[in-house]
Amino acid sequence: MSSGKKRPLHQYSEQALAAALESVKSGMPVREASRLHNFPKTTILDRVHGRIKVRKRKMGPSTVLTSEKEHQLAEWLK
Repeated sequence: MSSGKKRPLHQYSEQALAAALESVKSGMPVREASRLHNFPKTTILDRVHGRIKVRKRKMGPSTVLTSEKEHQLAEWLK
């Protein structure tokens, strides 16, 4: 059973993570890159091994309407 507390989400930018990954790809040990860039070691390892895709992630559900349809609806509602 959960304690009711929410786990904190990651508080880092994709650019900072990309810098950490680049350090590892250039030969730096994962543990050292983790300390230097202040990331969890497992986050870096997951990205390096492909368990999590290296791409810009979007929080929240996917959109239902295209931006054009959303604009049309907003204009119609005015």
